[in-house]
Amino acid sequence: MRSLSPSGAHPSDLTRLQISGPADLVAVVPYLLSFHPQESLVAVFIASGRVVVTARLDLPPAEGAKQIAREIGSLADRQRADEVIVLAYSSEAGHARAVLARLVDEMSGAPLSDAIYVDGHRWWSLTCQQGCCPPEGRPYEVETHPLAAEAVFAGLGVRADRESLRQLAAGPSPEDHDRLLTRAEELAADLVPAGSEAGELIEAMVTDALGSGARPGTDTRLRLALLCRQILVRDRAWALMERPTAHEHVQLWSDVVAVTPPDLAAAPVCLLGVAAWIDGDGALLNICLDRIAEVDPTYTLGHLLGDISDRALPPTFWDEWVLDLRETLGFRPAARRLV
Repeated sequence: MRSLSPSGAHPSDLTRLQISGPADLVAVVPYLLSFHPQESLVAVFIASGRVVVTARLDLPPAEGAKQIAREIGSLADRQRADEVIVLAYSSEAGHARAVLARLVDEMSGAPLSDAIYVDGHRWWSLTCQQGCCPPEGRPYEVETHPLAAEAVFAGLGVRADRESLRQLAAGPSPEDHDRLLTRAEELAADLVPAGSEAGELIEAMVTDALGSGARPGTDTRLRLALLCRQILVRDRAWALMERPTAHEHVQLWSDVVAVTPPDLAAAPVCLLGVAAWIDGDGALLNICLDRIAEVDPTYTLGHLLGDISDRALPPTFWDEWVLDLRETLGFRPAARRLV
């Protein structure tokens, strides 16, 4: 069974939002995840009145509740959460309610404050003892909730579903693999730089791509993928990332991944995952982990990203890590040109 994985926007993005009850939470969860959940179990961890982590997995069978309860308890301890709210999103009310009921039983000693079933149109609290939920449930609509506008103003976006997010790391269609691999081999024959020269080249290419305002062409994307095969060069691209502009790196490396055949995909997918983490998009980070497991499960940077996800490390860790990484590599990124 897939573990419960920290996901979505980092809570620091939500400082403007005041969540006063279950109705507000149901409206905000899609922004916490970056997509509208379907057939999902979501756990929201709260410490001192603030959301510190949101985690999601595909809705498990009811008999899996004991394992999930242990994972929720462990993550709550690591995050020092004093409150946990679980939500089951499903069109099958019986299944979702059974999962939640088992979780409530298994988490009797944990800081579980609410268990909510959401069918896409209405929600029900399974722990409400004061008649807060009528039998027909409480209707909701994310797009028209007042917090939706506040979330957008805070810079948060939401996609239709997880599949639309998965496409960012999916790579090219299988029928294009051979053509793109052949083109990559042709480009590799003329891509001479290695070592520090290759590091300087990838820095220049990334800086130009971010500064131009235009999305790079296929050949440029393939050259970036080829350069990343060298670990120190890949790390140079990683060290260029900064939190204020991380979303630009997400766009760049998702563009690279979109044309990179599986044989070359491990490094670009990892760089996309790093950028997603720095940008506070844990959902995309986890999707990148799924893709890395497909193309190269032994890739070392993939293991590091898995550890970041498992430990729910916030993007603020990057501020210190990037300084150490740049010192190890012995370079300072060139200043971005204003265009």
